[in-house]
Amino acid sequence: MLNKQSGFTLMEILVAFGIMSISLGALMSVFNQGLSASQMSQFYAEASVIAQSKLAEVGRSITLEESEDDGNIGRYHWQVVISPYEWPDEDESTANLAGNNLKPLHILVRVDWKLGIRQKLLVVESVQIKDS
Repeated sequence: MLNKQSGFTLMEILVAFGIMSISLGALMSVFNQGLSASQMSQFYAEASVIAQSKLAEVGRSITLEESEDDGNIGRYHWQVVISPYEWPDEDESTANLAGNNLKPLHILVRVDWKLGIRQKLLVVESVQIKDS
């Protein structure tokens, strides 16, 4: 009388576990990269809001004149630098501004933060015209 047993051998189970562990390792790596990218985009979005806010304050709570201002908001350090705008070349439009007592100012907003051991930076630039 032959007793026929069905099922998997120990070798088949070990091979299946090996394949499954390699697949799960690769899958965890993909999820980790996605999570890291999501976190990075959140930090850039927050830095962008701070930069836009500081740019909007120029001419209101930050005086529209040559100056430097900086501060901290949570993990972020911001800096606003207002300097004379350097025209790439002189032409008729720049002469009209000078004749009308209009002074273009270059506004640079820098927001930086530390992420692990890396320093991250977001820069926003604009030009505003000041009536002298």
